[in-house]
Amino acid sequence: MQEITRAADNNRGIDDWDSQPLDPGSSLVHLNSNRQDTTSFEKIIHHTAFIYSRALSSPRIPFSSPLNQNSAKQIAHCLDDISNDAVWVQYPGILVWILLTAGAAAVHSPERSFFVVFLARVGTSAIANLWQGMSQTMMRFLALRKSEQKAVR
Repeated sequence: MQEITRAADNNRGIDDWDSQPLDPGSSLVHLNSNRQDTTSFEKIIHHTAFIYSRALSSPRIPFSSPLNQNSAKQIAHCLDDISNDAVWVQYPGILVWILLTAGAAAVHSPERSFFVVFLARVGTSAIANLWQGMSQTMMRFLALRKSEQKAVR
C-alpha cells in the first residue's frame, strides 16, 4: 500500500502532484487525479484530509460548504472498493473519522444517507470492542463542529 506523502519525500516526480495549495498558508499537497496508480485508499484519505483541513483553515470553510461536495462524492465512491476492508477492520477509528468528516460535508447531498448508514454499521460492530475509542473520536468531532458553528455566527 502506498502512503500519501509530499513528492520530495519519495521517488514520484513533481508532475505527479498538483501543487496548488488550499489557501496561501496551506502546505497540503493535492493528489493529481490524472495519475493511474492512485489507490482508492489514497483518494479517501486525501479527500477526507482536504475537507477536514478546510474546516481548520483560516478563514474556516464549513464542512457543509459546496466546495466540499466533490470530495464527499469521491469518498463515497471509493468506500465501495472492498480492497480497503482489511484496513478498516484493523483501524476502525480512521474509518469513523472519514465517515464523520464526509457525512458532515454531504449534508445537502444524496451521499449523506450512505455515510450515516455506514457509520451506524461501524458503530454497531464496534460496540463490544472499540466503544471507548470510537466515542472519544465522535466527541472530538462534535467539539470541532460546535466551534465551527460558533465561528460562522
